[in-house]
Amino acid sequence: YTGGFAFTDFVATGGYDLTSNGGKDIGITKTNSNGSKIWSTFMGTSGEDNLENLSCSNNGLYVAALGTSDQSSSSFATTGVARSSGKEYCVLLRPNGTRSWGSYTIDRGQDYPSSIEVTGSGNIIVMNSNFQLEKFNLQGSKSTQLNISNNNIEIYDLCTDNKGYLYAAGAI
Repeated sequence: YTGGFAFTDFVATGGYDLTSNGGKDIGITKTNSNGSKIWSTFMGTSGEDNLENLSCSNNGLYVAALGTSDQSSSSFATTGVARSSGKEYCVLLRPNGTRSWGSYTIDRGQDYPSSIEVTGSGNIIVMNSNFQLEKFNLQGSKSTQLNISNNNIEIYDLCTDNKGYLYAAGAI
């Protein structure tokens, strides 16, 4: 999988969103081992969107992104997910390019989703730039929210092991 800004010459084929949503959208492409395109899709809200992080699993591609303006549930979030409005969002794209779900994550003003990890059980953990974590299940429902830092620690990245333990790396 590759992702970045979808410039005017980006052509979406086979993904869930084949047209630009306005502003600056994200473009995501899945290729095979030979580099041939399998599918590509636009992703975004009506404003400008920034791809912050990607994480893969057998369930598909998890995308963490940031929009420039608050959006309502009718424009992006899947019905019944954790949050229905905000700027920070995450999405699960199935291996075939269709969207499984989308949800807004922790929204604290100037934050952005800085890391996204998939646990061994298929849950995802999203960390924002203020070191707050949200855990989502495979259906996009939030199960946990936790602040993992204080003023003396800056956390830069997360990873999980095969037992589901979460590791955070940063600086003191």
